[in-house]
Amino acid sequence: MARATTSNHSQREDAAMTPPSDPPPVTADNTETEPYTIFDKRQKAIIVVISSIAATFSGFAGNSYFPALPTLASDFNVSIDLINLTVTSYLLFQGIAPSLWGPISDVKGRRVAYLFTFIVFLGACIGLALAKDYATLLVLRCLQSTGSASTIAIGSGVIGDITTRADRGGVMGVFQAGLLVPVAVAPVIGGALAGSLGWRWIFWFLAIYSGVFLVVLVVVLPETLRSVVGNGSLVPNSVMLRYPLRIYQKRSTIQWAPGETEVKSRKRSVDLTGPFRILFSKQAAPMMVYTAVYYTVWQMTITAMSTLFKDNYGLSDTQIGLTFIGNGMGSIIGTLVTGKILNMDYKRVMDQFNAEREKSAAERAVVSSDMETATDSNDTTTDEKGPSDGNTDSVAAAPSRIHNMNAALSVSTSKQPDQAEAVNEKRSLSKQDSPSTTKTKTFPLEKARLPRLPLLSLIQCVSILLFGWSLAYSEKVHISIPILSTFITGWTAVSTLSIATTYLVDMFHDKSAAAGASLNLVRCLLAAGGASFVGPLIGKIGAGWAFTVFVGIQGVAILGLVVQIRWGRAWREEKEKVSRGEKGTTI
Repeated sequence: MARATTSNHSQREDAAMTPPSDPPPVTADNTETEPYTIFDKRQKAIIVVISSIAATFSGFAGNSYFPALPTLASDFNVSIDLINLTVTSYLLFQGIAPSLWGPISDVKGRRVAYLFTFIVFLGACIGLALAKDYATLLVLRCLQSTGSASTIAIGSGVIGDITTRADRGGVMGVFQAGLLVPVAVAPVIGGALAGSLGWRWIFWFLAIYSGVFLVVLVVVLPETLRSVVGNGSLVPNSVMLRYPLRIYQKRSTIQWAPGETEVKSRKRSVDLTGPFRILFSKQAAPMMVYTAVYYTVWQMTITAMSTLFKDNYGLSDTQIGLTFIGNGMGSIIGTLVTGKILNMDYKRVMDQFNAEREKSAAERAVVSSDMETATDSNDTTTDEKGPSDGNTDSVAAAPSRIHNMNAALSVSTSKQPDQAEAVNEKRSLSKQDSPSTTKTKTFPLEKARLPRLPLLSLIQCVSILLFGWSLAYSEKVHISIPILSTFITGWTAVSTLSIATTYLVDMFHDKSAAAGASLNLVRCLLAAGGASFVGPLIGKIGAGWAFTVFVGIQGVAILGLVVQIRWGRAWREEKEKVSRGEKGTTI
């Protein structure tokens, strides 16, 4: 009876320790638990589509602008360098703004953050369409970026709210593919509008597009923030957050037990330093630096494409716009394929982890049983009255205890996969593990998410070299070669970004939007510097050697990936032990 009480107490502690974004544990005694999310497959698809469309605005605002740069310089009577400054400022605010909106969405709700960002974006687009001078253009481009860039970080938070690690890779792949559609089509649309109706219609188009979508978003997208609505079953007191969540709750095909009909949101302050603390944490910094460098080199390639293709192959503005399709298609296809691979890798590693945990648990049970038997035998030798009846029962019960433990593990890993994920990861951290266990290990997230990155990095480096040197010898190399290289570069760069985003959301599941904002901050700031640096360097040493230098920088940056793979798991374990108030460091 004492052991049963201890076991139940341990289960209650494990359930209490489970993070908000992880499912409640499943045990042999209790297999009927609340689902991780009440949103069914169809409802999840709607949420992902809405979030993906929202994320396209950053790309449309940035890429549709490029074809109009020469015309803008002429209309405002300024140099092309000053017009290029509006591109750099856009990238700067694209990196900074999510550090504000991301934490707000992690506390106040996803819908609140979306609403205010789109209002800012809509107002900026109208102002840009009516701009009369260069100063207005520069300031409003910064404001436009402030509104549009954050949709990516908020969308990452939404994906983290409704998915578990087991299916997050595929969903994140779809999300990344959606936000990359503008990379392929926005330059074509922008060029067509600027050439036919004038450059102002680029911004009128964005204003109309964002205004219509804002209405759709408010009507269709439910609140998903887990600290506010839990798994979707709770009803917040705010009208803004309550609707249309109530409709989703009534129409969901997922079976769930309704709790309180109305829950007041907990008072939480917005942590504006959160993205910066994540950025500079040793658990995330190496991965972010590595990802940012590879993203920056990709953006430098895109920035240089227009000038290089025009100077080396004599293309018109319309033809140059078409060359961007290769990069865009590679980006979209790459992230979709990578999402599927992420799910397969995660399932494979989780199966291995489950098998190891079952084997370890069974071995500890046998050792514990043997120790009890040896102790009882020793007592029997020194006791003149002979062996007690309890000893025989204890020995006879050992195989039964082992069988029951294996049965419990079997239920948790096969009956409900989402709940099993939380059970296995939580057990690896639990202090209720056998004292014979000298080291506790979390789920090997790095092994599940990062093994494909070295190959992707190598392929991207080769494609960058191919792009640079094919343009350096353009008189001997057909134009299809550099275009093909941009397809490969887009594929590998976006796949790398998708993997990094998924990994960070997994690691900072309770601050997923802030984690996305951190990555967005470092990659966009680095890309802004790279975009202003690539042109002058190519002018001095040529395209071939310039991109060779960039590949050399990538070679150094891959050390960040090596560090993350080698020590990332230990650092996560150390952080989780500290967050639970335990002493010592897990290595």
